[in-house]
Amino acid sequence: MAHKDVIFGWRSRLQTVSGATLALIAMGILTRLITSMTQIVIAREFGLSLLSDAYFATENVPELFMGFVVVGLSMVFIPAFTGYRVTQGEDEAWRFASSFFFLSAFVSFIVAMIAAVGAPLLVSVMAPGFHGLARQTAIKLVRIMSLSIVFFGLDAGVRGLLQSHKAFIVPELARVAYNSVLFVFALTLGGGYGVFVLAWGIVLGAALQLTIQLLGAVKRDVFKLVWVLGHPGVKQAAKQFVPFIIAISGIQITFVLDRMVASGLAEGSVTALTYAQRIILLPVGLFALPLRTTLYPDLSAWAARSQLHQLAEAILWGLKVLLFLVIPSCVGLVVLSTPLIQLLFERGAFDSLATLATSKALICYAAGVPSIAAILVLNNVYLSLGNARSLAKLSVLNWLANLSLSLLLSHYLGYYGIALGTSVSVTLTMILMIYFLKRRQLKAFDVKSLLSSAYRIASVSALMGLQLALLVIMSNHISVQSQLHYQFLRIAILIFIGTSTYLVIGRWLKLDGLAMLSKTLHKS
Repeated sequence: MAHKDVIFGWRSRLQTVSGATLALIAMGILTRLITSMTQIVIAREFGLSLLSDAYFATENVPELFMGFVVVGLSMVFIPAFTGYRVTQGEDEAWRFASSFFFLSAFVSFIVAMIAAVGAPLLVSVMAPGFHGLARQTAIKLVRIMSLSIVFFGLDAGVRGLLQSHKAFIVPELARVAYNSVLFVFALTLGGGYGVFVLAWGIVLGAALQLTIQLLGAVKRDVFKLVWVLGHPGVKQAAKQFVPFIIAISGIQITFVLDRMVASGLAEGSVTALTYAQRIILLPVGLFALPLRTTLYPDLSAWAARSQLHQLAEAILWGLKVLLFLVIPSCVGLVVLSTPLIQLLFERGAFDSLATLATSKALICYAAGVPSIAAILVLNNVYLSLGNARSLAKLSVLNWLANLSLSLLLSHYLGYYGIALGTSVSVTLTMILMIYFLKRRQLKAFDVKSLLSSAYRIASVSALMGLQLALLVIMSNHISVQSQLHYQFLRIAILIFIGTSTYLVIGRWLKLDGLAMLSKTLHKS
């Protein structure tokens, strides 16, 4: 009876997780819709040019800080804050939270100062191939964007506080507001300020994002700041921060390395890779990130109680559902790459040659997207089990493999060789993560069941892709108008047919992911 109660408990918690995940997916769709509109405006204005290269290369500064420091601090904060609440009460938990908040504010201010003063050095590292106007533009952009780091740093503690109280929606709403500000600023690119408008948009968007989360925390009465410095819990958290940062920054650093190598290639290479990265990360952002966010608190709880069998079952459930959603999405992106890029970007300075260049990079990147999605979820398993150091070592190994492959393949294939090298390196990393997880800590993890499910999903996705490819060829011979709404209608019909085919065949073959997802939608 006790065993049945435990099983019922973790399954009930998964239903709660799945409900929150579905809500975050809905918010993520809105966020990525706004982001796509912003990219469309930028593409129309600059195409694949020196200015767009400068912007996308320097955009890494706030992106990396937000991706590393903000997420890293939040992930360190959640288990520590929860532990103090459980063991020592609310007052001590708030003393820790306050000290943590002040420390993150101080660190972010120092980092912002370093970024502003050291902008020339940062540009030399991020884009070593930039010279002349491209380099000067990039330096100015870094100095403007460095202001946003202050707001992002303060954001870390507030975000962790909200997520500790299972308030997942407010941070995502703040993210929507941030992207909305960027879109509004992008609409003014026609003026004389050009890409510098986007840099100021990042600063204002970061300030608005912090404000919304602060208001949300105050409204829920979960923000009670007191003047405390040097709390021992913060010192302990700081010791874990570096391995946490390395562990969770694997994918972001991989894409930065791609852009660094591309900066030494032909003009427009950085931009082509960046647009391709944005598109292939759509299924990752829609499915993997929400699942990772909502599952992390429960993974930590299971690990703390040594309920490793339940943890292994939960991860198997999550990965099967994730692959069921991500693999067909990637196949669809490959088959529909050219018409999709035409719909999104081909207007103004972004011509048919730019579409072809971005499409090649997109196809090469797409092969690694299922591995990227799986890595993001597996990262939290390692962190929940207290194995950040092993995860950090795997991340460093991934970077070395990625850089080596990118340099080698770009010599023969150009910029899309960089994308191909990334797909190979992340796939190898994902395999190693599962191998070490099964061998060392989660012996109950059923790898054979996961591989069987992935094979069946890939087979059905391939059939769907073949059908879509034939339909694309047929539609290319149909003479229709080239206006935006006709292109949109064409893509929408193809996606509907492909999705319907995948679901029908998947139901007929009784794919695990479909059965699990159907049960989740029914009970959430």
